[in-house]
Amino acid sequence: MENLLFTKQHKNITKMVDGPISWNEGAHLAYLASLVPHVGTIVEIGSNVGRSACYMGHGLVDAHKTDVRIYCIDLWSLGGVTQQTNYHDPKGLRHQKFKDNIKAFGLSAIISDYEADSVKFAQFNWNKSIDLLFIDAGHSYEAVSADYRAWKDYVRVGGFIAFHDYMEMWPGIVKLLDNEVFPDPMWSNWQTVERLKTAVRSK
Repeated sequence: MENLLFTKQHKNITKMVDGPISWNEGAHLAYLASLVPHVGTIVEIGSNVGRSACYMGHGLVDAHKTDVRIYCIDLWSLGGVTQQTNYHDPKGLRHQKFKDNIKAFGLSAIISDYEADSVKFAQFNWNKSIDLLFIDAGHSYEAVSADYRAWKDYVRVGGFIAFHDYMEMWPGIVKLLDNEVFPDPMWSNWQTVERLKTAVRSK
């Protein structure tokens, strides 16, 4: 398949870091990360224990772009109505595992983590343009649409957006993309890698 980057650490990440991002999906995220310009910015909404962040981080390492920063935002122990039940983390165990995984793969200087409500973080704590935005947090229509609306305008023209879990099991994601995102001319060059949908901001 085109537009996949299997980094030197790809196999190790797949074996050692839990998460639903597949082998090929991780390689596509690594490929997109490798295209981010020097001193660029990646934002991930919904990070769990860091599998996708590690794929993207090593996409940067392989591209010799360790001056790019990845900002990972997740509710972790905060909980809330948008957090899926299987990701509840009241004791902070998932968040600690995230930190451990990032450290184990040598990415602590590239990746920063923020335990926060993603929509509020966008409104009150964010003011940078984004080169790659990956949305993979709450999967209800209300949650994913709120994340999309809060963050989409920060993506620069020529930057990338990515959504995970476009599938029948998650009708809220399908509804948002089919009805609002795919028809929007601000996005073009859509690509599909299994359950991952990605595009470029064109206007």
